[in-house]
Amino acid sequence: MNQKMNDNTQEIEKTIKTEKNTPHYKNFGAKEKELKSAKSERKIKELEKSLEELQFKNLNLLAEMENLKKRLERERKEIISFSNISLLQELIPTIDMFKRALNAKNISPEIENWLKGFEMIKNNFNQILEGIGVKEIEVKKGDEYNAKYHEAIDARYSDQVAKNNILEVNQIGYLLNDRLIRPASVVVSKGIELTEEKSIEKSIDNEESKNNK
Repeated sequence: MNQKMNDNTQEIEKTIKTEKNTPHYKNFGAKEKELKSAKSERKIKELEKSLEELQFKNLNLLAEMENLKKRLERERKEIISFSNISLLQELIPTIDMFKRALNAKNISPEIENWLKGFEMIKNNFNQILEGIGVKEIEVKKGDEYNAKYHEAIDARYSDQVAKNNILEVNQIGYLLNDRLIRPASVVVSKGIELTEEKSIEKSIDNEESKNNK
């Protein structure tokens, strides 16, 4: 019986060896290698794709972090700016008082000496304000009215200043790094006042001009 089993085993081994030498088995082996190679390539491509996605996500994350950093810095500056504006809005009336005192006329020599001291304080104030970015709103008679920077407290007729232009500057305005602290108070021109007599004359002139055409 053992002999028979050995014979069968040898026969099986012989068959296997024979099969291995057949073209079909060799082709199968080659296809198996190709399949393994294809699987490896597909795996490499999958890994490369995963790496690209990871790099893309990483770049997006860095961009978001940079944007967040810029936003926080901007908000920090705005907080400081708003804090400065609140403080400046309280200080500016004091500066106005200094200016009014310095523009006073018909004063005694004693008061004039006091005013020299006030002028030094005012100059120091101005240097501090300029250092933190505060500047006066430049406006003069004849400039065009700008609601963004000017506050009209009155409107008057004028034959010297065109309509909607500034007739008089009542109070100086201020900016902090181009942010409005206080608008300049101004009087706006309504243009030339047309009295009833002048209005009639103008109508007659217009009528004569039409008839002459």
